[in-house]
Amino acid sequence: MAGMVSDGDDSSMFPDAFIPLGQVPATANRLQRAAGELRQQASSPGAVPRLPVTLSHLDEALDQLAASMRLMAEATAEWCGEDGASVSEDRLEPEARALLWHLRLVAYTLIESRDACNATREWAERMLENPATEMRGLSVASTNHGGARANALSRRSAKGMHERVRETVSAAHS
Repeated sequence: MAGMVSDGDDSSMFPDAFIPLGQVPATANRLQRAAGELRQQASSPGAVPRLPVTLSHLDEALDQLAASMRLMAEATAEWCGEDGASVSEDRLEPEARALLWHLRLVAYTLIESRDACNATREWAERMLENPATEMRGLSVASTNHGGARANALSRRSAKGMHERVRETVSAAHS
């Protein structure tokens, strides 16, 4: 295949983009570390009043990640072409087509997650704006009842999302 890089040399450059090959994985590694830091701090009850702000940042991050996955798919299609030229996807090797499909699937899933994050932010804002609702005042019974209902809704949403993903990806390849 055209565009293959030898020895994983991080000092190599894409001729047209001038992005060192090691920069993309290094950026992803920083993102991974930031996600780990967020996970460590997410269990703090003191963070709840700032939850809408946090979710807004996550919404934007998920949008950027989805765009990145789409760009990775485009770059992969170009990389697989002769001399870096775009090639019709139906002319790509099956493995390349599969990779493009999976990259786009990840992008679509991230968009779905972004949308869910936005809805969650709106619920956090409602909860925090309602003076009668305080996290310390919620009973275990009401939390468990709401949790069971939320889990049932989540399962239905996930099933519908997977069906929409299949339809969207199939339409993209038609």
